[in-house]
Amino acid sequence: MGLKNKIRLGFLSLALLLFFSGIISYFELSRLSHSTHSMLGASFRNMELSKTMLDAVQDQNTALLQMIVSGSRNSDSMLIVGRQKFDSSMREANVLIRDLQGFDSIYAANVAYNRIVDAYLSDSLHKNSVGWYVNIYETSYADLTTSIKNFMVSSQRIMDVKAQRLEDNAYRATMPGFIALLIGILIVVVFFYFINLYYISPVLKITDALKNYLNSKIPFKVNVEGRDEMFRLKESIEKLIDQQKSKRNEYSDMRLNIVLRYIGLILLLNAAFLLLSACVSLLNGMDTAFYPLLQSFLLTAILGAFPLIFVQGGEQISSSEGYGVVVGAWLMSCLMCMLPYMLWGGEFTLADAWFESVSGFTTTGSTSLSNVEALPKGLLFWRASTHWLGGVGVVMFVLVVLPSMGSTKMRLSSVELSSMAKDNFRYRTQKTLQILIVVYVGLTLIQTVLLKIVGMGWFDAVCNSFSTIATGGFCTRNSSIASFNNAGVEFIVMFFMLVSGLHFGLIYGTLTGKNNNIFKSEISKYYIFSTLAGGVVIAISLWLTDIYPNIWISLRYSLFQIISVASTTGFATADSSVWTPLAIVVLMLFTIQCACAGSTAGGIKCDRILLSFKAMKAAIIQRQHPNAIIRVKLNGVIQENNTVNMAMLFIVLYLMLLGIGTVAVAAFGIDLETSFSMTVASMANAGAGFGQVGSMGNYHEMPGMVKFIATIMMLLGRFEIFGFIQLFFLNKWK
Repeated sequence: MGLKNKIRLGFLSLALLLFFSGIISYFELSRLSHSTHSMLGASFRNMELSKTMLDAVQDQNTALLQMIVSGSRNSDSMLIVGRQKFDSSMREANVLIRDLQGFDSIYAANVAYNRIVDAYLSDSLHKNSVGWYVNIYETSYADLTTSIKNFMVSSQRIMDVKAQRLEDNAYRATMPGFIALLIGILIVVVFFYFINLYYISPVLKITDALKNYLNSKIPFKVNVEGRDEMFRLKESIEKLIDQQKSKRNEYSDMRLNIVLRYIGLILLLNAAFLLLSACVSLLNGMDTAFYPLLQSFLLTAILGAFPLIFVQGGEQISSSEGYGVVVGAWLMSCLMCMLPYMLWGGEFTLADAWFESVSGFTTTGSTSLSNVEALPKGLLFWRASTHWLGGVGVVMFVLVVLPSMGSTKMRLSSVELSSMAKDNFRYRTQKTLQILIVVYVGLTLIQTVLLKIVGMGWFDAVCNSFSTIATGGFCTRNSSIASFNNAGVEFIVMFFMLVSGLHFGLIYGTLTGKNNNIFKSEISKYYIFSTLAGGVVIAISLWLTDIYPNIWISLRYSLFQIISVASTTGFATADSSVWTPLAIVVLMLFTIQCACAGSTAGGIKCDRILLSFKAMKAAIIQRQHPNAIIRVKLNGVIQENNTVNMAMLFIVLYLMLLGIGTVAVAAFGIDLETSFSMTVASMANAGAGFGQVGSMGNYHEMPGMVKFIATIMMLLGRFEIFGFIQLFFLNKWK
């Protein structure tokens, strides 16, 4: 693509962004204008009809008083006109505002009023008219006028509710324009960056290099990105001066443009799921999430496409660039994919939107929402999608579909997969990636079908399967899985939570009959049996303290909760915050340990815990037999000292960070139980804690800074500490 076309495409992207943002804002403002006009018109007509009714009743009352005073029927015409005026207003109100509260009471009061008046008139004027007026008529008159006045008050209250709704609509109408402005500025900055990088900077470099060659005979050496007109100009000059073309060392420094290209691919993947979520919103009657999702899709797609337009493909990347791609992809995914929450509004502030996005992509599953069920289905699907994308890693999805990239794919996958996660993958890089995705997608499909069979709707089945297999925890209901009150659903979710905590390579090996399988893995057996044993301990504790009536019910709830925290899913069927101290301690320990490496779970991992136990045992034996050679084995394989040392260092750093995080949260006035359990749950990407953030609670009332600290802990846990720390030392990588 030439310079002219690239510039045209850049401005076209900006124009499309402004156009679609304008269209969305126009529709939202038109809807707001129509709603305002309707509300004001309806309110005005309500008051007008109410006043007409009151005047009509007063006319009838005046006519009756004249009859009583004069003792004649001279005011019959006035009485009839008043009644006709009242009936006409009633008929109009019945058509226009029949749904308003209080209308039925007016109707009933009028019927009673007319019955009393007609009885009086049919009796050809009572001798004791004054007594009839005071004792009988006045009560009916007061009831009718009071019901009309109550109707007016009710209309005013409804108008107040509609006014609040209009205020929310106003936020929704202005927010797209505001976000579009910010994104437009970002696009302009990015566009300027690429213009400077590919056009202005090369011209300046070529000019300076040519000047140095002509004046000082310094060899002409210029690096130009891409294969466009600038590159061809450089080549022509090199041929003209007959100098050897220089080739820059692509591993000396991290090239930001190359990193941005691969981050762009990740953003396009996110854009695809945003579009899918918008389609879900469309199929659900174009709910309120449709425009926020559509606009977020456009913005994310444009930002993802920009680097692909300007940066030449096919270049190999260095290790530092590979890590920059992975970390940058995760952070940009969290940043861009908070847009639907911000554009939709509701409970979402900036802090809440960032918290929800990070919690989704890191598969933590904590939420800042007090009412999840208030979200439209399109937004609920997007929440679940962030889990599913983040579970196996957004980079992994892209690597599977990309063509062969040689060492580039190897470097990216090695950064995304920890060393322990790679231990049970005995395949080349491409095969490993395919196994991850096949097992991941396969488990998701199987669970979805099974949940549908036991009575869950398709939408809930898909969303909750996304969360289960990703070990995330975002549910479509406020009370999590407990809302379904279905033993079959609980059993299926419990089984797939347990399976999702296993190494995906071992799951594949088990299904294909390989020797490298779950039943022969020391780590898998430790994970399964320790989790089940912990569930039994908790069940006995709950049964003995009479929290549940029998051991079977205790076992049902304890197993679900401990599998949920051990797999770092975070689903709940009971409020574990009110359980016994023993149960809480056991759940906390399993939240710190978590499941196996090579799964979607977080935490320290069973692999490191088991390795540390073996290392401590070896150290004790070594103390007893100083001259003996003690080898630490895991799954029958001798572990290098460096591997053991790194595992021990990881555990120490993990526990230190738990302490630092607890102190940081407690500094904002949060109680110790909540602070510690929040830090543990965030670092382990487990979601549910105890205290104020228990399994049936949320982070809605937490201060914004506490939510930000929690997101930092989530990212630290997702990148397994070492990876996140390396972000600050990329310039020192070689």
